[in-house]
Amino acid sequence: MLGNRDQTLNRREAIRTLALIGVSASALRQSSVSSTPDTRVTFGTSYIEQKELTLALLNSDQPAIQPLLDDYRNQTGVTIKTVVDSYDDIYTKISISLTQSTGAFDIVSLDDPWMPQFAGGDFLVDLSERMDRDGVKVESDFLPAFLGLCQYPEESNLRALPWIGNVQLFAWRRDILASLGAAPPKTWVETLNLATQITAGQSGNGVYGVGLRGRAGNPAATTFLPVLQGFGKDLFDPGSNEPQLNSRDAIAAMEMLIALKDQAPPAVDKTGHSEMTSNLLNGSIAMSADLWPDQLFRASDSEESSVAGLLEFGIQPSDGLNRVSNATGSWLLGIAGGSKNQELAAEFIYWFTAPEQQKRLLLEQKISPTRSSVLTDREVLDRYPFVLGLLTSIRRSKPRLRTPYFRALEEICGGFVSQALTGQLTAKQAMTNANTQITSLLEREGVLA
Repeated sequence: MLGNRDQTLNRREAIRTLALIGVSASALRQSSVSSTPDTRVTFGTSYIEQKELTLALLNSDQPAIQPLLDDYRNQTGVTIKTVVDSYDDIYTKISISLTQSTGAFDIVSLDDPWMPQFAGGDFLVDLSERMDRDGVKVESDFLPAFLGLCQYPEESNLRALPWIGNVQLFAWRRDILASLGAAPPKTWVETLNLATQITAGQSGNGVYGVGLRGRAGNPAATTFLPVLQGFGKDLFDPGSNEPQLNSRDAIAAMEMLIALKDQAPPAVDKTGHSEMTSNLLNGSIAMSADLWPDQLFRASDSEESSVAGLLEFGIQPSDGLNRVSNATGSWLLGIAGGSKNQELAAEFIYWFTAPEQQKRLLLEQKISPTRSSVLTDREVLDRYPFVLGLLTSIRRSKPRLRTPYFRALEEICGGFVSQALTGQLTAKQAMTNANTQITSLLEREGVLA
């Protein structure tokens, strides 16, 4: 938590947060659009003045969910129109729509670190109140690690329901480690030594010791965080709110990441999630601390992966002194405060996050569920025996820093990490510069005195 300051943002503060990551005033004005309902359709026993809902989501998620959206339209007569974009751009569009209450979107798909920014005020509908009015109960098989991300502050009402159950994992090629007589590394020094050995022996065959994402922003920051936390630090201390990146441990973590970069496939600075997935599926990487369930599900499919049955995963490495938990990375569905179709939007979210749809998304699209009943389903276990281990990792996981300013902090950190990985800055320069900018941000926002 951020000191004694109110944990939610008002509308003016939220707009200022957009400016921190470079969203212009003209973009705010240009995005003020709304839709007008015109057709009555029957849904259950009530009449609703709209038969179309607009859902904003990540572009890579749209093809996977479209078959379910088609089925929903056939079952209910309600069309789900999607607005999609890249990670950075869909965040911007959602932020503008929510903070300006444009009504452009009815439902928004949110990466869980965005929730603290939008949980307050009227940005997102209070889903707990909505569910009470609808007579809907939160089912107990939603995994607490994911359901808790739908609240901010902690123990407050729900503002969303989770639909993708992600957790960041450290994974390795069992066959490669076995050929070297090596055990899975427990520390970052062991990881570096093993990665160096693998690269030296197998890079000629296109196999490298470790996989990293170094594209500026979210990818580089997300790859760096488990290393940083393994050295006992984070972007800031959650107790005192003091930034920690200019510390000796943070600089050592950055030096470790730079050393690991030399054991990774070329073009780390251009590598994001899709490139990392390709490197995993084609067998180019032997280990990574930045793998996610969708990648593991795809890697287990022999029709698209050369490493099917060869991956294992476990606890993130550390410096030998600190124990690191796997980080959650869930995606959540919330109702925009400016939506004129809130009842209809809620009905869709209840349906879409139900066990039947969660199971279908996993079996048909390899999207990790947020319900324990799906991860323990017999058909799922027969196809993906490793999901019980995944369930254990989820239950032991912890969220990334819960702060309304995480997106801005991530952009700062990820930018300087990427520059360090390309040799533009030393580890000390990158961490010192990032720490200075994070300090300035938190001081401006009143988080630090």
